[in-house]
Amino acid sequence: MNRDQAVELSWFTSFESAHEGFHVYRSGQLASGYSRLNDRLLRGRSPYSYLDSTVRPMTTYYYQLGAVDLRGQEVLHPPTSVTTLPARSIRTALAPGSPNPFRRKTALSFTLAKADAVTLAIYDVTGRLVREVIRDDLPEGEHTASWNGRDDAGLRVAGGPYFVRLMAGGESRAEKVVFLGE
Repeated sequence: MNRDQAVELSWFTSFESAHEGFHVYRSGQLASGYSRLNDRLLRGRSPYSYLDSTVRPMTTYYYQLGAVDLRGQEVLHPPTSVTTLPARSIRTALAPGSPNPFRRKTALSFTLAKADAVTLAIYDVTGRLVREVIRDDLPEGEHTASWNGRDDAGLRVAGGPYFVRLMAGGESRAEKVVFLGE
Protein backbone atom coordinates (compact mmCIF):
# COMPACT_ATOMS: atom_id res chain seq x y z
CA MET A 1 0.00 0.00 0.00
CA ASN A 2 1.31 3.43 -0.91
CA ARG A 3 1.50 5.86 1.99
CA ASP A 4 2.77 9.40 1.99
CA GLN A 5 6.40 8.99 0.83
CA ALA A 6 6.53 5.36 2.02
CA VAL A 7 5.32 1.85 1.22
CA GLU A 8 3.48 -0.19 3.84
CA LEU A 9 3.56 -3.95 3.36
CA SER A 10 0.88 -5.93 5.20
CA TRP A 11 0.32 -9.68 5.28
CA PHE A 12 -1.28 -12.38 7.38
CA THR A 13 -0.62 -16.05 8.01
CA SER A 14 -3.16 -18.83 8.34
CA PHE A 15 -0.93 -20.90 10.69
CA GLU A 16 2.50 -20.50 12.26
CA SER A 17 3.76 -23.84 13.51
CA ALA A 18 7.58 -23.92 13.76
CA HIS A 19 7.65 -20.32 12.54
CA GLU A 20 10.42 -17.92 13.70
CA GLY A 21 9.73 -14.72 11.73
CA PHE A 22 10.08 -12.85 8.45
CA HIS A 23 12.67 -11.03 6.38
CA VAL A 24 11.59 -8.35 3.89
CA TYR A 25 13.49 -7.96 0.62
CA ARG A 26 13.31 -5.22 -2.02
CA SER A 27 14.59 -4.82 -5.57
CA GLY A 28 14.21 -2.46 -8.49
CA GLN A 29 13.90 -5.48 -10.83
CA LEU A 30 11.49 -8.38 -10.73
CA ALA A 31 13.98 -11.22 -11.28
CA SER A 32 17.10 -10.21 -9.33
CA GLY A 33 18.92 -7.73 -7.12
CA TYR A 34 16.90 -8.19 -3.91
CA SER A 35 18.35 -6.72 -0.72
CA ARG A 36 17.14 -7.46 2.79
CA LEU A 37 15.56 -4.39 4.43
CA ASN A 38 15.27 -5.55 8.06
CA ASP A 39 18.27 -6.36 10.28
CA ARG A 40 16.29 -8.48 12.74
CA LEU A 41 13.54 -10.97 12.07
CA LEU A 42 10.02 -9.56 12.15
CA ARG A 43 8.32 -11.52 14.89
CA GLY A 44 4.90 -11.40 16.45
CA ARG A 45 1.48 -12.57 15.43
CA SER A 46 -0.56 -12.25 12.29
CA PRO A 47 -1.35 -9.76 10.80
CA TYR A 48 2.13 -8.35 10.14
CA SER A 49 3.27 -5.07 8.62
CA TYR A 50 6.50 -3.37 7.58
CA LEU A 51 6.95 0.30 6.63
CA ASP A 52 9.58 1.04 3.97
CA SER A 53 10.28 4.76 4.22
CA THR A 54 13.45 4.65 2.11
CA VAL A 55 11.64 4.89 -1.22
CA ARG A 56 11.82 7.46 -4.01
CA PRO A 57 8.76 9.01 -5.63
CA MET A 58 7.34 7.54 -8.87
CA THR A 59 9.49 4.40 -8.68
CA THR A 60 8.46 0.74 -9.00
CA TYR A 61 9.78 -1.58 -6.31
CA TYR A 62 9.49 -5.36 -6.00
CA TYR A 63 9.14 -6.90 -2.54
CA GLN A 64 9.57 -10.49 -1.36
CA LEU A 65 8.89 -12.01 2.03
CA GLY A 66 11.19 -14.63 3.45
CA ALA A 67 9.49 -16.86 6.05
CA VAL A 68 12.08 -18.29 8.46
CA ASP A 69 11.35 -21.45 10.46
CA LEU A 70 12.76 -22.49 13.86
CA ARG A 71 15.72 -24.28 12.16
CA GLY A 72 16.70 -21.07 10.34
CA GLN A 73 15.47 -22.30 6.95
CA GLU A 74 13.97 -19.55 4.79
CA VAL A 75 11.23 -19.89 2.18
CA LEU A 76 10.83 -16.97 -0.23
CA HIS A 77 7.32 -16.04 -1.29
CA PRO A 78 6.56 -14.71 -4.80
CA PRO A 79 7.31 -11.00 -5.29
CA THR A 80 4.78 -8.21 -5.37
CA SER A 81 5.27 -4.80 -6.96
CA VAL A 82 4.43 -1.28 -5.79
CA THR A 83 4.83 1.99 -7.67
CA THR A 84 5.30 4.88 -5.27
CA LEU A 85 3.33 8.09 -5.37
CA PRO A 86 4.68 11.37 -6.77
CA ALA A 87 6.52 13.58 -4.28
CA ARG A 88 4.07 15.64 -2.31
CA SER A 89 4.37 19.30 -2.90
CA ILE A 90 4.15 21.28 0.28
CA ARG A 91 3.69 24.99 -0.11
CA THR A 92 3.72 27.76 2.40
CA ALA A 93 0.12 28.62 3.25
CA LEU A 94 -1.97 30.37 5.90
CA ALA A 95 -5.45 29.05 6.72
CA PRO A 96 -8.31 31.32 7.81
CA GLY A 97 -8.63 31.75 11.59
CA SER A 98 -10.92 29.26 13.30
CA PRO A 99 -13.39 30.22 14.60
CA ASN A 100 -13.84 33.41 12.66
CA PRO A 101 -15.40 35.68 13.91
CA PHE A 102 -14.30 34.89 17.48
CA ARG A 103 -14.74 36.12 21.08
CA ARG A 104 -12.13 34.33 23.21
CA LYS A 105 -9.46 33.05 20.81
CA THR A 106 -8.93 31.90 17.26
CA ALA A 107 -6.61 29.16 15.98
CA LEU A 108 -4.12 30.31 13.34
CA SER A 109 -2.91 27.34 11.27
CA PHE A 110 -0.20 27.49 8.64
CA THR A 111 2.08 25.23 6.61
CA LEU A 112 5.74 25.81 5.79
CA ALA A 113 7.28 24.42 2.59
CA LYS A 114 10.69 24.28 4.30
CA ALA A 115 12.26 25.07 7.65
CA ASP A 116 12.58 28.83 7.95
CA ALA A 117 12.50 31.95 10.10
CA VAL A 118 8.82 32.73 10.63
CA THR A 119 6.87 35.76 11.79
CA LEU A 120 3.14 35.46 12.45
CA ALA A 121 1.68 38.82 13.39
CA ILE A 122 -1.66 40.58 13.84
CA TYR A 123 -2.31 44.03 12.31
CA ASP A 124 -5.25 46.41 12.63
CA VAL A 125 -7.02 47.90 9.60
CA THR A 126 -4.62 50.88 9.53
CA GLY A 127 -1.64 48.52 9.19
CA ARG A 128 -0.40 49.05 12.77
CA LEU A 129 1.25 46.01 14.39
CA VAL A 130 -1.00 44.81 17.21
CA ARG A 131 0.60 41.54 18.28
CA GLU A 132 3.54 39.42 17.22
CA VAL A 133 2.28 35.88 17.84
CA ILE A 134 5.37 34.01 16.58
CA ARG A 135 8.92 35.05 15.72
CA ASP A 136 10.96 31.88 15.57
CA ASP A 137 12.76 29.36 13.37
CA LEU A 138 10.29 26.56 12.62
CA PRO A 139 10.59 23.23 10.77
CA GLU A 140 8.80 22.30 7.55
CA GLY A 141 5.22 21.16 7.97
CA GLU A 142 2.02 22.16 9.71
CA HIS A 143 1.86 24.54 12.67
CA THR A 144 -0.85 26.13 14.79
CA ALA A 145 -0.81 29.16 17.07
CA SER A 146 -3.65 31.11 18.64
CA TRP A 147 -4.58 34.74 19.21
CA ASN A 148 -6.74 35.77 22.16
CA GLY A 149 -7.65 39.31 21.08
CA ARG A 150 -4.87 40.97 23.09
CA ASP A 151 -2.04 43.22 21.95
CA ASP A 152 1.69 42.85 22.73
CA ALA A 153 1.13 44.67 26.08
CA GLY A 154 -1.52 42.11 27.05
CA LEU A 155 -4.41 44.56 26.71
CA ARG A 156 -7.72 43.58 25.12
CA VAL A 157 -8.10 45.15 21.65
CA ALA A 158 -11.29 46.71 20.32
CA GLY A 159 -13.73 44.51 18.44
CA GLY A 160 -13.45 44.61 14.66
CA PRO A 161 -11.48 43.26 11.71
CA TYR A 162 -7.76 42.41 11.98
CA PHE A 163 -5.25 40.92 9.58
CA VAL A 164 -3.09 37.89 10.33
CA ARG A 165 0.17 38.02 8.36
CA LEU A 166 2.54 35.08 7.91
CA MET A 167 6.07 35.90 6.71
CA ALA A 168 8.44 33.03 5.87
CA GLY A 169 11.05 32.38 3.21
CA GLY A 170 10.66 35.78 1.62
CA GLU A 171 6.93 35.13 1.15
CA SER A 172 3.97 36.76 2.83
CA ARG A 173 0.42 35.47 3.30
CA ALA A 174 -2.50 37.28 4.96
CA GLU A 175 -5.99 36.40 6.22
CA LYS A 176 -8.69 38.55 7.81
CA VAL A 177 -10.14 37.68 11.23
CA VAL A 178 -12.92 39.44 13.10
CA PHE A 179 -12.66 39.88 16.86
CA LEU A 180 -16.11 40.33 18.41
CA GLY A 181 -14.79 41.81 21.64
CA GLU A 182 -16.42 41.29 25.01
